[in-house]
Amino acid sequence: MKKIVFFGCANSSYLILKFLLKKKVRFEAIFTKRKSYNHDFKNLSKISKKNNVKYFYVKKTNSKNTIDKLKKIRPDYLICVGWPVLIKSKILKLVKENSIGFHPSKLPYNKGRHPIIWSIVLGLKSTASSFFVINDDVNPDTGNLISQKKIVIKKEYNSLKLYSKIISIAQKQLFEIVKSINQNNLKIIKKIKPNLGNYWRKRTKKDGEIDWRMSANSINNITRALTPPYPFAHFKYKKKEFLVEKSKEMKFKREYLNVEPGRVIMYHNQYPVIKCYNSFLKIYVKNKNFKPKIGESLI
Repeated sequence: MKKIVFFGCANSSYLILKFLLKKKVRFEAIFTKRKSYNHDFKNLSKISKKNNVKYFYVKKTNSKNTIDKLKKIRPDYLICVGWPVLIKSKILKLVKENSIGFHPSKLPYNKGRHPIIWSIVLGLKSTASSFFVINDDVNPDTGNLISQKKIVIKKEYNSLKLYSKIISIAQKQLFEIVKSINQNNLKIIKKIKPNLGNYWRKRTKKDGEIDWRMSANSINNITRALTPPYPFAHFKYKKKEFLVEKSKEMKFKREYLNVEPGRVIMYHNQYPVIKCYNSFLKIYVKNKNFKPKIGESLI
């Protein structure tokens, strides 16, 4: 049986680890954090205790303390899911065979930050769940592919639905990877050139701000992408910020062709319908005191 250590401190780490432990996958140790700035932080100590797996808290990922613990374990493989800091070469070289990373995109494309959000914002038709060899401590999400499964992004998917779909697939992928590891049969399915593909930047609050001059489809993509666990799309009206829980494109009516973007056209089932660049959008505003008048401009 190979010695495998697991690094994780996010909800994705927890869900995937929970699935593997139920499948009786054995880990030599689990490395997690007591706290983190990530919105989906999850401390893995409780599930480690429950399953009698040794665990360590990591303050600084690439510190001497972490290195010393790994030196004692001498792992054959390191699996990293949902870790906020790049693992440097001084740790990677302590792993006898391979370190394996996870990224929810169709690598080598769409590496980098917030892949679920950007996939929906950009209106992509599909993404993927990818596991790869971590062999570069400078450029994240690079390395040869071990497993990749395509995921169709349906029009009705919000970020939570897409996230759930990705995790469900990733759980099964990693279980098969671990089986291959213990059978000495792990294979590279595709060699990747380090400079191939693109990187997505970190999302900012400005990326979630609605501009009514955008198309209804674009605004709808933003609201779908920023549902919990993300902080909702937002817009400003009378110097106040309002959050949009969800939105729905409405059929275009030609009599409003000359109406400028941002105008409240009507109320539909008690929800305001706003004229956008090329169509209409019904919005479900989280703030209960949002009651603009018909004909009023939100800009």
